[in-house]
Amino acid sequence: MARRPHGCNRLVAPVAVMAAVALASCSARTVTAFRLQHDAEQVQSLAADGALLALGARRGDVTDAFVRVHAAELAAEAEDLRTVLASADPGPARASATAAVVRLSGRVAAQLDALRRRPGDRPLAASVHTTLDGIARTAERIAGRTS
Repeated sequence: MARRPHGCNRLVAPVAVMAAVALASCSARTVTAFRLQHDAEQVQSLAADGALLALGARRGDVTDAFVRVHAAELAAEAEDLRTVLASADPGPARASATAAVVRLSGRVAAQLDALRRRPGDRPLAASVHTTLDGIARTAERIAGRTS
């Protein structure tokens, strides 16, 4: 049987406890202020990335294949975030802000899915760019209010 180095057991216990706490907080169904801020920042990031993608599509700077694949990836992330956050309990203090982030995430997913389906449609890309840019700004404001 292999021996552990001296002092290894003292390190394993705190690391295991920290990992358990981290996993519990990630899978919790309660929306904390930290979680709401993080999720709003995630929506802001996805919307901003999508806006840049749409801008590139509008200008013809990126291939249709790239737009299709990247828009699908971003839309899936936004939809996953929407689904998880919608199933969580925000409590009365965070219900309004949580609902707003859920709605914004759904709008990001829908806009990116439209871009995915019609990557060469420059007028659509322009509209998606404008919409996602506005969503990114709104999500940023929500994240700032929850910090």
